[in-house]
Amino acid sequence: MGVVLALAYLCGVWRLLRLRLAWPWWRTTLFLTGCGVLVALTGTGLEGYGYRMFSVFMFQQLTLMMAIPPLLILGAPGKLLLKAAPSEGAVAIHSAVLPSSGCAPVLRACCCIRASWSRCS
Repeated sequence: MGVVLALAYLCGVWRLLRLRLAWPWWRTTLFLTGCGVLVALTGTGLEGYGYRMFSVFMFQQLTLMMAIPPLLILGAPGKLLLKAAPSEGAVAIHSAVLPSSGCAPVLRACCCIRASWSRCS
């Protein structure tokens, strides 16, 4: 999962570089660090020790809950998605996430307002 997230993020950064749009290097570093810690905790031999030793299990849980989320959030993947998407990206993302039928009207209205606001700026 961490590898897939890192690859998707790097594709967005690569697109911004091709469009000659600035993206802070520290955001990329934080996000990739979060993905690396996620892979290290869940994809290495440390996972097996978590089943045998409670202290290792608690280290894994606390790291997964307290260290990785801030790293991923500070990487701002949502902002990267909106900047790297085509000019109608906010509307396309909106229509893909919230199809016209079966959505809560308030949530749909909020997303429509956000999508139209991003086109104005």
